[in-house]
Amino acid sequence: IRSLFICSLLLVSAHCLTCSTSAIVSNAMNTTGSLFNSSQINLNFVSCPATLDRCMRFNPMSIAEVLALDGAKQQVNFTTPLNAFKNGTLTGFVCASQNDCTTIKATNLTSCSNTTGNCCCSSDLCTTKHSIAPFSLGSLVILLISAAMSI
Repeated sequence: IRSLFICSLLLVSAHCLTCSTSAIVSNAMNTTGSLFNSSQINLNFVSCPATLDRCMRFNPMSIAEVLALDGAKQQVNFTTPLNAFKNGTLTGFVCASQNDCTTIKATNLTSCSNTTGNCCCSSDLCTTKHSIAPFSLGSLVILLISAAMSI
């Protein structure tokens, strides 16, 4: 039973990517007509939905373009603050699908922490300086649990 438990945890952790999620909204008008030069949305590190298997950094895009991405559609905590704006541009980090990466013509790299263009990567926190690639945080936790259970 212990082996089955560990295997099931490994399967779950393999599909749970952790990404930095934040954005800066620039030159935007909110729904009441007020202008904003800059506003920040910061969710820090989030566990991505299982269907989003990439972390993505994107350069300025319109809010409408960002809201059309799979990553935005599946992360309500990220998109809800964006609903306050009618227009503007967005720069930031978000969980993404491979389709999102293709849509914005992002480069697929091991780490996006030292690049300046649109970039996608597939390990935990790979868009930040705190990347722990190639191990995912979930895999590390499972390894620690299995080591503790064998004692």
